[in-house]
Amino acid sequence: MAKTKKEQPAFEQLLEQLEQTVTELEQGRLTLEQMLEKYAAGVDTLRVCRGILQQAAQTLPQEAREEELWS
Repeated sequence: MAKTKKEQPAFEQLLEQLEQTVTELEQGRLTLEQMLEKYAAGVDTLRVCRGILQQAAQTLPQEAREEELWS
């Protein structure tokens, strides 16, 4: 039986969230407390995005070697 992973949004969705967060912060219409909350959420989203990219970077070269594309 396959292990079930916690469902997470796609990289593209996370990137959209991050872009929206940056836009809201740049507009300057939030209170300081709201800005800090948005910033913290953006940092968390960025960490998830980096994790996805690191995982992809580890996976792709291995798959390519299996297909003998790097020989």
